[in-house]
Amino acid sequence: MKNHEKLKTMNKEYTKEMLDADMKAAFKEMRMESEKQDIINNEAIEFVKLNIQYSFEMIDFSDLEFWQHEGFVELEKSDYKSCFYPTYDFYTEKGSKAYHYMKQDVDGEFHNMVWQITGHCEDDYSGYILYPLSNGKYWKISYSC
Repeated sequence: MKNHEKLKTMNKEYTKEMLDADMKAAFKEMRMESEKQDIINNEAIEFVKLNIQYSFEMIDFSDLEFWQHEGFVELEKSDYKSCFYPTYDFYTEKGSKAYHYMKQDVDGEFHNMVWQITGHCEDDYSGYILYPLSNGKYWKISYSC
């Protein structure tokens, strides 16, 4: 084997070893972040179970591919109007106009606020859902489905 062929082979092996190490490190970091987020989500769920305005069992996560706790927020009514939903009231997070949340109401006993966008396939969605708490704030989660 000539020197340049040997060097080429060494570079391929070195690159493969480096790639394997980088991939292992990336997966380890992703796993650690996921475990950390799971702890945050579980702590939020325990708080929400004690403080939600209705039974926690009314919240259905089964349709969501992914969700995570984003925090607890206060809302204020917005003057925003949508041509698609002209009779609906919209709300924003207090001090922010970034998202206009629409109230979803089920027979007056269950409600949440939602802001979402449609993906490229038009059957995939992502956004934020807000669930009302007894202290006047809302539990904010991000999601995709």
